[in-house]
Amino acid sequence: VLLEGLKGPITVNGQNYNGAMPDFSLSDEEIAAVLSYVRTSFGNAGATLTPAEVQRVRASLANARPKDQQVAGSDAR
Repeated sequence: VLLEGLKGPITVNGQNYNGAMPDFSLSDEEIAAVLSYVRTSFGNAGATLTPAEVQRVRASLANARPKDQQVAGSDAR
C-alpha cells in the first residue's frame, strides 16, 4: 500500500470496504523509516528495514506486473 497505493474493494476481518488510498511517491529511505517506526513501536518487536530492502520489494512488484499495468517510475527510486 505504501509503494503503490490501493484502490477497489477489499475485505478486512470480514468487513468489506471500497475506497482508495493514493500512493504518496515516497522514496525508499522514507518508506524504510516509516515501516521501521511501525515495526519497532506500539509494542511491536519487528526488525528495522533498510532502503535496499524496500528497493528490492519495489523492483519485485514492478517485475511481477504485466507490461500494460506498469506504474510509471515504479523502478526509478
